Amino acid sequence: MKIKLNNEISVEYPESFAEMTGAELKKSFGSAVRRSGAKNDAKQFFISVSWTDRVSLPTSLFVNEKSCLNKAAARCRRTLSEHRDDGHITREHPTGKVTGFEYSYTQDGTPYHGAAAAIKLCGRIYVVEYRTSSFDRMFCSMAFNMVITSLRPIRGDKR
Repeated sequence: MKIKLNNEISVEYPESFAEMTGAELKKSFGSAVRRSGAKNDAKQFFISVSWTDRVSLPTSLFVNEKSCLNKAAARCRRTLSEHRDDGHITREHPTGKVTGFEYSYTQDGTPYHGAAAAIKLCGRIYVVEYRTSSFDRMFCSMAFNMVITSLRPIRGDKR
């Protein structure tokens, strides 16, 4: 399922996923503003892509991939019970490296895990984040990597 974000970037979710509504995004990720998401109900897997306004100097000195990840990590620590940081991750993308972090938490006695990664494309920062109770690590990694690598400028613009 291919979706256009803000008329600049396209993202592709795996075929077994369904697009999330605004209410589902708000419940799973705390906000539906500037966010797209998809879910796989069978695996209890939720993934989203959020983005910032266009970032240029001098704002880019303060708003960058690292600051967006720090904000995502703070939101996780604040809203998720028994939150644990499971380390940093690095992924390759055709336009450069993508960095992020993995985490785990417990909700209503059920263990969950997730990850977040950020990349700058077309002057905006995009954060890909997933949460799941599934411990099918191969599926989770495949879906996360697919969404990250599918982020592409629509017009071939790689600013």
